[in-house]
Amino acid sequence: MPGVADVAEVLARASVQRLRTLIPALLIAIVVSLATTAPLGMPLSGGVYAVNAVAITVAAAIYLAIRRDRLPLHLVHHACAAIALCAPATTIASQWHTGRAAMILLIVLEIVASCVQLSTPHLVATSIAIAAGWLPLGLRDAGDDLGLHIAAVATTIVFALILHRIVLASLLATEQARLEERSAEAARAAMAERLVHAQHLEAVGTLAAGLAHDMNNILGGILAQAEVLRAESADATVRRDAARIAEEAERGAVLTRSLLAYSRKGQYRRRPVELEAVVDSVGTLLSRTLSKEIAIEHVVAAHPTIDADIVQVGQVIVNLCINAADAMAGTGKLTIERGTCTPSDARADALGLARGRTWAMLAVADTGHGIADAVRLRIFDPFFTTKPQGKGTGLGLSVVYGVVRAHDGAIDVTSLPGATRFEILLPLAEPSAAPAPVPAPAPAPAPVARRLVLVVDDEPMVRKAACRILDRHGLATREAEHGRQALELFEAEPDTFALVVLDMAMPVMGGAECFRRLRARASVPIVIVSGYALAADTRELLATGRCAFVEKPFTAQQLLAPVDALLGEGDARAEG
Repeated sequence: MPGVADVAEVLARASVQRLRTLIPALLIAIVVSLATTAPLGMPLSGGVYAVNAVAITVAAAIYLAIRRDRLPLHLVHHACAAIALCAPATTIASQWHTGRAAMILLIVLEIVASCVQLSTPHLVATSIAIAAGWLPLGLRDAGDDLGLHIAAVATTIVFALILHRIVLASLLATEQARLEERSAEAARAAMAERLVHAQHLEAVGTLAAGLAHDMNNILGGILAQAEVLRAESADATVRRDAARIAEEAERGAVLTRSLLAYSRKGQYRRRPVELEAVVDSVGTLLSRTLSKEIAIEHVVAAHPTIDADIVQVGQVIVNLCINAADAMAGTGKLTIERGTCTPSDARADALGLARGRTWAMLAVADTGHGIADAVRLRIFDPFFTTKPQGKGTGLGLSVVYGVVRAHDGAIDVTSLPGATRFEILLPLAEPSAAPAPVPAPAPAPAPVARRLVLVVDDEPMVRKAACRILDRHGLATREAEHGRQALELFEAEPDTFALVVLDMAMPVMGGAECFRRLRARASVPIVIVSGYALAADTRELLATGRCAFVEKPFTAQQLLAPVDALLGEGDARAEG
């Protein structure tokens, strides 16, 4: 049911609508009665006409106020009571003049009609007023039928009260159903808006993933060629310029990784890790980055373990905290909360989460200026920013969104001036999974004897740069533009290649299919190269063993370390 204040307003507005309909009918009834009474043999006195004139005036004044929206809602029930008394007043006046006891029939009907009022106290008051006005005339005119007349009036009042309660309950039930329908329509509209926005973000994510992949290939070629140039040149100026080129390529690589994180293609190394450890891992960075005038408060309700990439989730915390610091203009209170949360079914549906599950909760709240509703709908769009030009890339929150969705979680934002809260829900790790630290990379062994390596990549610049890096490292190389050509070369010389460097995204035949066919022929070591860092199909291939992963764009050291490790592992097996 609506609240008390809502019920009062609903009844008042419904009463206004009833008055709009009933007053014209009442005026017509009074005029018709006055016009037909005399012809029927009941001439009326001037006093009776005066009472009717007053009733008409009152009814017309109330109707005019309603039509002009001049009747205050708190006076509506008083107006209804006045209208309910108009007809009985004219009837009592007529009986006073004519002395006819039969007027009791009209009195009974008018008491029943008064139940159209929606205020119980006003109905009781008008019924008592009608009975009190009629009673002296009943004592005068009813004679032996007085008891019957009194019983009729009393019974009618009781009946009117019962009918009034039935009408009132029906009206409130109808209003409740209408409010629920309106609420359901609003919920459906909000859900449709969220769906459209999610589809928009998904489309932008697909575009971002494709763009990032192509940019990774371009940057990979630039970075690798710059490193070769720096290594081979004897001119110090050329080496410095090559180093600058490599630095700029690395900056571009950071940007493409952000796009991949947004598009949820960057599913890095996920493992069980305590949420508290993730917060601790970025604590020093935050203390150095944020203004000293920002007070950081930690609220720890629980210590959940999540299945996540500690670097990515740490980046989420950093991005949210930096955004919060910007919103507070360098001064205020920043709160980082962690614990667990079991959202209601309605909230789970709104966030696209499974019902009834408990999630790890990470929240970042600030005391900044807040986020406007129109802006909140776009804050996760890539390159959207409200900061001045040159103050932000617009990728911070889009990366947060991509990382959270890549971890099968959800993010919720609530904002008012002085209180903005980003709440992230992430899946809990399986109970059997124990938290594990991120292992340090194993040191690469020294270069091994010259071997033949097959480099498979559809990007000529990346392919040739990789070959030059391997050639300078003492390895011979052969090139293939796609998976099918690689298989042809491998089948022509099955025992020649000691290792394969294999790109994942290629035309004609992709890297995953080529990997499986190569492994069906021989257990050759394979270095998988991809701009989509450790996607699901890549992790599946790595699980087969004797392979490694290098993310594009890569440096010479990043490529050579797994190459040396796999070739060294092969030597160890041969010696064993």
